Amino acid sequence: MITKRKLVSIILTLLLASGLVLYNRIQSLIQNETNFDTPTVTTISQQLKEWSYDEFPDYYAVIGDAQIDESKFGDINDLKDESNNGLVVNYTGKDELGRTLPVYAITSFKAVQKSSAEERPDFKQNDTPSGWTTNDEVSIETSTGTYKGWFWNRSHLLADRLGGKATSDNAITGTRMQNVGNRSNSGGMYYIEERTVDYLRTHRSAYVYYAVTPVYEGKELIPRYVIVDVKSEDSLLNERVVTYNYQNGYTVNYQNGGFTKN
Repeated sequence: MITKRKLVSIILTLLLASGLVLYNRIQSLIQNETNFDTPTVTTISQQLKEWSYDEFPDYYAVIGDAQIDESKFGDINDLKDESNNGLVVNYTGKDELGRTLPVYAITSFKAVQKSSAEERPDFKQNDTPSGWTTNDEVSIETSTGTYKGWFWNRSHLLADRLGGKATSDNAITGTRMQNVGNRSNSGGMYYIEERTVDYLRTHRSAYVYYAVTPVYEGKELIPRYVIVDVKSEDSLLNERVVTYNYQNGYTVNYQNGGFTKN
């Protein structure tokens, strides 16, 4: 027969055990929330200048040598695996707000060849990056003429022609100019993509580390910047590039994807 004292002792033991389980669960949730690798404007503000059309008319700037942490990439030996088609890539997914996190790739000429031989895949209809809502056709003055077309693009982090896939794990809601820079498609993300493709075409046995990091302000769903770090194995290509997610003549709402003409 269980005495009252023993019953109280059992109840207290159960309550203590439950409390420990709950405490550990809360700590785990807190830890998970703070582990997302989501850079903010504040963490790299010393390296960035605020965008203006006069200073950065093609929506990019080279801000130094690449900063590569090889531990975030896959195993370089996996490039030798024929099934990987010259590409080892780590899509790190999304954070708790659904925002696309960095992509780390080791790419080669083989990946470029494969992509150029295939039809460019489309994103699935409902596979949209955070902040993607309405989209309209606009007219924008650029450094190489007037662009007329969609305001927003699903802007690849790892470009299709470098082996990147068409999925929101590899894209952000980017202005047309963040994506290509101008009417002639020679700025924005296109600048460093073209530099990388050109290097691989002339160094066909080489490989390149290619890291792409969206940079968000607070809890905004659309990044204001994208940082691209590119370094070839011989360091002949070695650049850290910032692309600016702005659009001349418009004010962007980075929380909901809205935009207004100035």
